[in-house]
Amino acid sequence: KDGAIYVGGLNGFFTFRPETIFGNTEPPHIVITSVKIDNIEALFEKDISVLREISIPFSQSPLTFEFSALDYTNPRNNAYAYKIDQLNSDWIQSGNEHKVTYTNLDPGAYVFRVKGANSHGIWNEDGVALIITIIPPFWKTLWFRVILFAALASFVLSAHYIRVLTIRRKNVQLQILVDQRSAELRTINAKLAE
Repeated sequence: KDGAIYVGGLNGFFTFRPETIFGNTEPPHIVITSVKIDNIEALFEKDISVLREISIPFSQSPLTFEFSALDYTNPRNNAYAYKIDQLNSDWIQSGNEHKVTYTNLDPGAYVFRVKGANSHGIWNEDGVALIITIIPPFWKTLWFRVILFAALASFVLSAHYIRVLTIRRKNVQLQILVDQRSAELRTINAKLAE
């Protein structure tokens, strides 16, 4: 009559009262379980679930993140949302899909964030964040641009210096030629004067 269910066993009996069962009110712990580069799992010095920052070369694309809500009550009903702060202002709801792929991220620093909810819709609003640094190719780095500028400036200055030297040599040759012609004209004028 009181709604209790009694179950007998070897060591006595158990009482089960359905009204004492509550939904899962604890938000799930969220972890990033894998980072794949070109569809190959990336290996880091530590497990990706404990890392808070990674660096990836520019040439590596696409970049796939896999994540999980550690709630096992009904894991198929766990929900996820993610974003990259520098690309998205709002969270992207992915339902129960627990991975996302990005292609052609420009070099720079990004913060990838993911949050999740358990099967009862209780969200872990803090989630987890991973700082990703995409290392630029050498031709997009500051030191390469400085070296390129210095080389270009050296080339321009060298070309100018060589041009000035060439003009000076031609001027000297012309002056010698003028002096020779002038001497010849003086000689001819002297003979004509006699």
